[in-house]
Amino acid sequence: MTFRRRTYPELLDNILTTLVQGVSAETHPFPPTDAPPFVTILEHETVAKVISVYGSRNGQSNRFRPEIDFVVEGKTLTWQHEGGQLPDVGTLVSVNYYPASAQANLTDIYPGSVLRTLSETVALEIGRLYAQLELVYQSGFI
Repeated sequence: MTFRRRTYPELLDNILTTLVQGVSAETHPFPPTDAPPFVTILEHETVAKVISVYGSRNGQSNRFRPEIDFVVEGKTLTWQHEGGQLPDVGTLVSVNYYPASAQANLTDIYPGSVLRTLSETVALEIGRLYAQLELVYQSGFI
């Protein structure tokens, strides 16, 4: 496995998903099986809504698109082999979603709210740390 820099939007999705009792950054190897169709079984019960799926595509961090790159039914995420973008082979995919049983205590995550502003600040700082870690990782190669 190689180091993958996590971007600000990915970090913000992770933080906000966690704050509202969702499942954040659940990682799965790609491909999960040797041949298409590639099906990933999520760890928690039925998924109410997928927030985001991130992974590496052509060596860069990429957000995959629902209904185009993947489809979710119940607790299975099926990658669209034809017409969709697939993650790089041998990389990890990170999934953020709300389980059907999620009961959020905090719901004020809209732009301009105090909770959202604090979350954006934290995500920005963590994003800067990932940028520095990427430099350290890349400087280890000759």
